Amino acid sequence: MTMHFFLRQCILLSADELKQLFFRKRILFTLFIYIGTLLFTFWVLSKSYAFLQTSMVDLQIPPDQKAVMKQAFDRFSFPDKMKEQFPILNYPFALLVYFIVSLFTIPFLTGMISCNMISEDLSRGTQRFLLFRVSRSAYYWSKTFSHFLFYLLIQCFILSLMIAFFLYDSKQAFSFSILYQGMDLTLRLIPLIICFLGYSQIISSQFSSTAKSWLVNQAGLVLMLLILMIQPLFSFFHASLWSGLFYSDCYNILISLGGFSLWGIFFLSSGYLLFHYKKL
Repeated sequence: MTMHFFLRQCILLSADELKQLFFRKRILFTLFIYIGTLLFTFWVLSKSYAFLQTSMVDLQIPPDQKAVMKQAFDRFSFPDKMKEQFPILNYPFALLVYFIVSLFTIPFLTGMISCNMISEDLSRGTQRFLLFRVSRSAYYWSKTFSHFLFYLLIQCFILSLMIAFFLYDSKQAFSFSILYQGMDLTLRLIPLIICFLGYSQIISSQFSSTAKSWLVNQAGLVLMLLILMIQPLFSFFHASLWSGLFYSDCYNILISLGGFSLWGIFFLSSGYLLFHYKKL
């Protein structure tokens, strides 16, 4: 099979898979919960901060003390030493909510959406039909590419929503600096997406049941948390991988992004080998 024919098969299969991803009810419901959680978290935190500021008006204390408290609230921020260590803490509040909530939800989001990327075709009997016409390699890697592109598009869409809400709430004008900062945070999430997408794919390729695939996926995450307490270096929840996403110096960023990328390559290549030699 020539490379041109392989790429043509991958593009056609990826386009069809991507189209299906945007129209499955389970996926749309999951995305609704994910996006709603992000927007609700930002709204609650921003309104709570505004309430604390305005509630000082009702306090029965001298005006000079109120002025001091208001000044303290206006200057409320992360410590300067922490900002120097993690420069992204200087980014707008909405972008920090977007980034931190995404860090916690991506492992479970990929498990909910991609747990059946291969097992669903196997359970329906369409996988055997497809593999008569396309190669296993094209089938496997088209699934990987379409799901990766799907998550990237979703993150860009959520980023645009968070920027719009932030500009509306703060009454600020749009600037390219906030767009640059948002894209910086999104790029930091890419190796994380690759890691957990590969993890979901290696599990999905071995089961024909969506429910069983999802259960094994979640059990694997729990197992990785247990391994973290026993031997942290053998878990993708290792603290150095996650904390490195907040740094801006090349050394810490390379350790973090490189670590997640290596985990992702390990999962994707292992899943491919298992699927390639699996009897259908």
